[in-house]
Amino acid sequence: CEEDEDEDEDEDEGDAMDEEEAVPTFREREKVEARYRNKARYYSGIIAKNHGDGTYDVDYDDGELELKVRAELIRSLERVITVSDDPHKWDFVSKLATPTLRRCGRVVVALASHRDASGFVEPVDPDLNPDYYDMVAQPLALSDIAGNLQEGVYDDRPTEGATEPTEGEGVIRFAEDVRQIFANCRCYNSEGSQLDRARSRLSAIFERLLVTWVLKPALRGDTEADEINESAAKAAKAAAVEAAGGSYSGGPMASRCQACARIKTHGVANRAHDYE
Repeated sequence: CEEDEDEDEDEDEGDAMDEEEAVPTFREREKVEARYRNKARYYSGIIAKNHGDGTYDVDYDDGELELKVRAELIRSLERVITVSDDPHKWDFVSKLATPTLRRCGRVVVALASHRDASGFVEPVDPDLNPDYYDMVAQPLALSDIAGNLQEGVYDDRPTEGATEPTEGEGVIRFAEDVRQIFANCRCYNSEGSQLDRARSRLSAIFERLLVTWVLKPALRGDTEADEINESAAKAAKAAAVEAAGGSYSGGPMASRCQACARIKTHGVANRAHDYE
């Protein structure tokens, strides 16, 4: 019995150590984002002082200084997760079944390798962002997209009323999922924050690569590309324009925010949300 009690004590100590290790630590002058006054949104700034008790003073970019912010309300902007951290995980493109999927795979790897991608490569950590999964209905990361490509999630399927797979249908779903990542970021993070600015840059890169690496080569019938029919390319272009906050004559003018289900009419004034 005494041995069992000792084992239980050891387990309790181990659990306590795990809990301590789960609390992040930050150095002074480290670039971070913090939940100002315990609110849901994060605002960028730097660590002004480490009190040594798990709290920090945060000097926000707008000049506001918040004292003794708990570590769990802070996340670093300097500790990046990149493709180089696990290169074998991203060595999948050549194994994909079709030329079009391989092109999509190259787009994902290019995005994940970009300097702005650190907040988008892996799923959001619920320990650092405990309310994220309450606020975001369809969480996704670039690693999820890579997994979906390997599992055949974006293979072409028959559309309604069709018996054969519709060429380009899988590419449209692939593009929708990548845009969902950026929609989630836009909905959760404060406008103009460092992560929001990274989202904006990475989103623009994705739209360009989607057209130049996937759609145009397929429509030209280039070697190493399956032909995507014109209607599929038109639908993808419409979605790209709509996601950027504009309108497209061939697409619907009213649709739903991809992250929080709000419905509005498209237009420049509605760019606070991303729409399908």
